[in-house]
Amino acid sequence: PPRERPVFYVGADGIHTPMRGGGTNEAKVGVMFWEHDHLRLCPTRSIVKHREYVATLEGIETFREHLNRCYTQTVQQQPHQVVFLGDGAAWIWRMADLLFPDALQILDFFHVSEYLWEVARHAFPQDDDQQRLWVETQQDTLKQSQWHEVVDAAQRLPPKSDALSTSIERLVSYLRHNQSRIDYQTYRQQGLMIGSGVVESSNRRIITVRLKQSGMFWSKVGAEAVMNLRACY
Repeated sequence: PPRERPVFYVGADGIHTPMRGGGTNEAKVGVMFWEHDHLRLCPTRSIVKHREYVATLEGIETFREHLNRCYTQTVQQQPHQVVFLGDGAAWIWRMADLLFPDALQILDFFHVSEYLWEVARHAFPQDDDQQRLWVETQQDTLKQSQWHEVVDAAQRLPPKSDALSTSIERLVSYLRHNQSRIDYQTYRQQGLMIGSGVVESSNRRIITVRLKQSGMFWSKVGAEAVMNLRACY
């Protein structure tokens, strides 16, 4: 449907980067783009023809400053509606609340599906077809914004193991903590994205393909420099 204001998408995520001396540091990656730059090629594939990136190994406060600066420079004075895509990490939603208090927050559908698959694998460990059927049924229910029914379906599964009970508890907690961000039926009716594939792609493009190749370990200064260059490029 026609919009009063164009949609501007913002997403953020964290990805671990191998550091010298062993261990990893979490790089924080942000991406943003206008809705009209998101092109649907076919029912299962789309591209974003232009987007802006930010990335840093510094803390949340520094990342928030980078993200806000890029956002301000990109939207300038154009009227818009921010849609913020995230995977459910608490620090991401806190940052979104602070920077974009009027934004519509959407929980990434792919990450919800990962919780569903975890339940299905423990509920039907020897039956791939039954796993797929159960997950697809719950996905369809979620797309109708009936998350309570998904909770009921998970809790009705016969107890088989502690692992299953734990995975059900994780799913239920995840949905309840994000219930204001999973009205997928409304989002889809409005033509909005419900998946953060662009955010996941940002991790790969900025960090994985350059900083996580075999045998690579980085100093903080070196990693920061390279990821900033890649974000600009």
